[in-house]
Amino acid sequence: MRLWQQVEEVGGPLAMRMTFILLKTLPYALLVIIAIPVSFFYWAIDGKGRRSVASYLESIGRINGRKYHSYPLFLSFAISIVEKGKSWIGSIDESNLIFSDDDISQFDKDLKEGKGAIAIVSHLGSTEELRALSSRIMDNNLGHQIPILCIVDFDGTEQFSKLLTTLNPGSMLNIMGIRTMGIESMGRISDTLDRGGLVIIAGDRAGERNMSIDFLGRNARFPLGAFLIPALTAVPCYFMFCLRKKDIGFSKKREIHVHRNPAMLIGSSRKDRMEYAETSAISFSGFLAHYTLLHPYQWFNFFEFWSNHD
Repeated sequence: MRLWQQVEEVGGPLAMRMTFILLKTLPYALLVIIAIPVSFFYWAIDGKGRRSVASYLESIGRINGRKYHSYPLFLSFAISIVEKGKSWIGSIDESNLIFSDDDISQFDKDLKEGKGAIAIVSHLGSTEELRALSSRIMDNNLGHQIPILCIVDFDGTEQFSKLLTTLNPGSMLNIMGIRTMGIESMGRISDTLDRGGLVIIAGDRAGERNMSIDFLGRNARFPLGAFLIPALTAVPCYFMFCLRKKDIGFSKKREIHVHRNPAMLIGSSRKDRMEYAETSAISFSGFLAHYTLLHPYQWFNFFEFWSNHD
């Protein structure tokens, strides 16, 4: 199996510099048009990525009986890069954000009361765009700034991280690498939460310690650490998704979904925390599957996600 950490970025510094120039100078619609041939090129040369995407789309097809082709997902990913880049240079019209009537009110309430919160996100839709928008959304809703700490894995994304830094030099100031986490890192997480802040971490990137959880009818690896952190910090935990209203197209409309983690931490023992983590991962997988079935071309995992022993 090719784990996601082993997937190399396609394209080098030159490609990233070209992307930077285009994002800074061209309008959104023209960039989407340019994304069509560019995404086709990468689809044609990335055989392993095509096979991994096809495996994922077959899982979707087994559930809803539909047939899917891998190329539209590559195109959707190219469009998402345009959106991410535009978000980091501040070119986002918040009137295009559609907030669902879910747990957003409780989420706002927890932050207004200074409780702090953990948001578990995914690579369905735009994780980076959600990260870029979070500060402005919080400022508008809460009337004041709150600290935001994003825990990410830079493996395989060095070039894209450099691009984000170029677009917005301050974009990496509130980011912590998950693979360098230690005791000091937990202190930084606790400090952010103690100040009523928000910690964002991806829940669909397998790491060194994982849980085998059903996802779309097959066993998949979900990272244990992402779901243990809420148990260790005992703050409200939410699942957040930022999705394009249409998988493919020129529309800038995005749907924001916020769901409170239904898992309850009963005690403080190691067993209690492990049970909480597993229950949380099962709930997260359910929400992820729900939105993936609605937006199959927005789940950007170009590697084999499922376990070998399905």
